[in-house]
Amino acid sequence: MAQEKKGLAIASLVLGLFFWMGLIGMVCSILAIIFGAIQLKNIKKSPKQYSGRGMAIAGIVLGIVGILLILVTSILAYIFVMRTI
Repeated sequence: MAQEKKGLAIASLVLGLFFWMGLIGMVCSILAIIFGAIQLKNIKKSPKQYSGRGMAIAGIVLGIVGILLILVTSILAYIFVMRTI
């Protein structure tokens, strides 16, 4: 039996966990979404060769949450700065 490939799923999950790192976190979140989507596509195309569906989905979710949190934080920071000027 051949070993299942799940490298992109692991990368997606790990990058998704770095959303809290500011600008670098934004890049990591985008990459988490991309890698997760690629892995899900690979799993759908050849499920016997690829695995890690749960990790890929978790990476995508964390990536989306990270982007949303960074955007909301940026908007709130902008509003706060504009009110103090």
